[in-house]
Amino acid sequence: MLRNDSLFFVSSASETENVFLKLPGGKTSCITRSKFGINDISLNGNNLLFSNYTSSGYNISQSGINDFSDNTEKVTESSTFLINRFEKYSTSTDNGNTKDYSPEPYRKYRHLFRFHSWMPFYADIDEIKNDPASIRPGVTLMSQNQLSTLITTVGYEYSENQEHLLHTAIVWKGWYPVLESRIEYGGNPGVLTGGETMTLPVNLKNGIRSVNRLYLPLRYTSGRFIQYFQPSVTYDYRNNYVYLKEDGKYDYGQGLVSGRLFFSNYYRSSMRDIHPRWAQTIDFNYTFAPFNSSIYPDAISVKTSLYFPGILPNNSIRLRYEKEKQGDAKFSLNNRISFPRGYKNIISKDFDLLSLDYAFPIAYPDFNISSLFYLKRIRGDLFVDHASGTDNLYLKGTGTGLELDYRHNYSETFQSYGFELMADFHILRLPFMISGGIRSSWKDISEKPVTELLFNIELFGMAINKGSNQQSSAY
Repeated sequence: MLRNDSLFFVSSASETENVFLKLPGGKTSCITRSKFGINDISLNGNNLLFSNYTSSGYNISQSGINDFSDNTEKVTESSTFLINRFEKYSTSTDNGNTKDYSPEPYRKYRHLFRFHSWMPFYADIDEIKNDPASIRPGVTLMSQNQLSTLITTVGYEYSENQEHLLHTAIVWKGWYPVLESRIEYGGNPGVLTGGETMTLPVNLKNGIRSVNRLYLPLRYTSGRFIQYFQPSVTYDYRNNYVYLKEDGKYDYGQGLVSGRLFFSNYYRSSMRDIHPRWAQTIDFNYTFAPFNSSIYPDAISVKTSLYFPGILPNNSIRLRYEKEKQGDAKFSLNNRISFPRGYKNIISKDFDLLSLDYAFPIAYPDFNISSLFYLKRIRGDLFVDHASGTDNLYLKGTGTGLELDYRHNYSETFQSYGFELMADFHILRLPFMISGGIRSSWKDISEKPVTELLFNIELFGMAINKGSNQQSSAY
């Protein structure tokens, strides 16, 4: 910080961080004597303001700067500094062989790719956040340019169906909006016959899926709250073969367009908070098939959530309300909103969900096995889910996927309650946290609970109701 011809700066030359003054003659003096350290200096008239760290935290302090001649002390060399224990190295320029550095412009298009790491298997980074077991045999290469404006991944996967798949993804952040493009190639495409017994199409092509998304990641900070707003539009194309009974032939290739508005406002969390003390989110989605409206219906969904402090410190209450409605078409889209926990393989065309969670920490073991494993926290969650749906499709698993089992055209109620027991831990000193545990859900007190294993990886820090657009269908 300059003032007239004097320079004020913070340095640890006095063994703790203090404020120093450098005068025009080159004389440097220490003008504070903090025991633990100083930062954030500011000049206000003839006073110097700074944050002085003490055993009870930071204190705002003030010192006059009218005359330093009697109050300052000169900086002295100290043998306790590691750098002072080495002999100074000097280069000789007597031979005149000095290197001439000429500045030149930085061309972005010449530095688009910089492959920096790889994995000896294939993994979708977004997918393994929720399911670490989703890795597959193969290889993954990752690239990120020096400006972090272009992020690229290339992967080869040998799938569980013994298919060879190629995955590519590019995220361009050099402009606004951000462009994200994914292409998956290989394997067999989907062949949907709508229950009809049909032969496979002639000259069946390899499967192709292309997902292109434009979005604006807008983040605002005001005091203790952080707001995040992201509008986006996505086009999801798959080269599925869909049999049209009316035309007596297969329709090749379908695309869905999705518009999304996501907003969150949440209180800054402490290290021990499971969820934010206060938070509000709303997620609006609208999906339609511009060229295949008779095959796939329009779908609109709204997801909201509210977070409140619990009874004890670091406890959290979460209240969710979600609604989705689909139009009429040959096929139905998988629901964007969640069914009550314990239910699966159901699609509802008109659905409402109300959910209540109470999350709380149980213990902080602080247990580690060398650098292999560190158990940070054990936590629990009590929940109650209630939903109602009209025109519900019940699916059953087959060797090739899910197929329609039966259909209810009337309104039904779905409800469950139960608990989750989770452990937060780190492995191999990786910086992101892994959560794993079990969930038990009761649909009725007289029935046996549905028990599920849960896994989650926080690769990108906290994300509330963060989801991706997916195209899938069932008859």
